[in-house]
Amino acid sequence: MKSARILLTVAVMVMSMVLAASSASAEQLENAKDSLADPRAGQSTTHTFSWETATGGNVGTIEFRFCTTPSGDCSVPGSLILTSATLGSLTGFAGTWTTDTARTATGYLIMSTDTPENSNSGTAISIPVQSITNSAIDACDAQASSDTCYVRINTYSSSTADNGTPTANDLVDETIVSYTVVAPIEVTARVDPTFTFVVQAVDSGIVTNGITTSVSTAYNTLPFGNLTANEPEYAAHRLFVTTNTQSGYTVQMQMQQQMTGVYSGNNIDPFNYNGVTWNAPVAWTRPSGSTPSSD
Repeated sequence: MKSARILLTVAVMVMSMVLAASSASAEQLENAKDSLADPRAGQSTTHTFSWETATGGNVGTIEFRFCTTPSGDCSVPGSLILTSATLGSLTGFAGTWTTDTARTATGYLIMSTDTPENSNSGTAISIPVQSITNSAIDACDAQASSDTCYVRINTYSSSTADNGTPTANDLVDETIVSYTVVAPIEVTARVDPTFTFVVQAVDSGIVTNGITTSVSTAYNTLPFGNLTANEPEYAAHRLFVTTNTQSGYTVQMQMQQQMTGVYSGNNIDPFNYNGVTWNAPVAWTRPSGSTPSSD
């Protein structure tokens, strides 16, 4: 039996915490989080950022900055790749938004729209960013099995102000979210083979393979009783097989010894008309032998 090897991906979704004080002119985005479709380190996946707007008004630029720490100087998590990032289907914004990956070397991923959109306070926003390659396990907190990094998010009222870098005066809301990548968990198991074979009796008068039985059997006997010439009798067993083997099963049957009449020399020969086999059955015909006790 072959061992079964399964690669189990543990889905991790880390809710954000408010880790830095708000700027004087900005509020904190509510219920912010970053959900990873595939949290395995080094995998290309979708980061879905979601929050509730804190300050009502126009939003023209959203800035995501990926960092190893929630505050202070920002170091980009190792092995993180943002250059192929694209936007999925947004919730909460109706206009056309594009991504700018020109500053990914410093951890920035910027999305903007030519016409800033007005959103009320409390508006639910969802932004799936596709084709982000997750950072490495030891990129941020150097845990052996997982790694937690941070994304600093700012929303701005202007559209790509100052050549793609909005000023602090344009800041609307901000927050910091965390995401966790994990090492793949390999689960191994070996499934033991099972096989059950059961022989069951069949009563008389039961249609079996198109033939109605005329004799009742036990699981270990085929009691034909007294036979009359030219009057066929039919007996049957029902076979049940239960197994988990991949290659199925084969059931074979053979006689332990030759059937005989009252006298041991009077053999009852197996039906062997024209080379008949179990895989190519033919209808019964009278024996064709001309020698006594043979065919």
